[in-house]
Amino acid sequence: MGELIGETTIEKAGLLSPDLFKVYPHFVNAYDSVYKIADNVADWYRAPIMVLYNDSASTSLDFLTFLYSTTDGMLQSLKRFFIKPERVKYYKKGRDIFVSFTYDGTQPNHAYILSPHGAQLVGTPDIIDDSFTEITETL
Repeated sequence: MGELIGETTIEKAGLLSPDLFKVYPHFVNAYDSVYKIADNVADWYRAPIMVLYNDSASTSLDFLTFLYSTTDGMLQSLKRFFIKPERVKYYKKGRDIFVSFTYDGTQPNHAYILSPHGAQLVGTPDIIDDSFTEITETL
């Protein structure tokens, strides 16, 4: 029977490998949620992250670049374009980076997250505590 069906690979089946899936843009709910967008960043690793989202009928585009220095810890730069909503915030904790969307469910906004680490839903904004450090825009 095996010869009739044949064998397939991820590529032949039209599926993304786990590594490619991680870097593929993720379309996510941008309300009442926190996503880990960089995970266990290695020493001196540099990469950009892009987050495109809406705030009602307005659009915003954020770029976050980062690296982990063995002497200074996580270093980052955040640039926001179009609008600067107060309900979208970025945080770092150890070697991880997070984005928090504090819109409630009555405002079902969405976002595209493009990160070499993927986007992992880790909870709701109430998980953010004093152990997280907010990342603010660099002027």
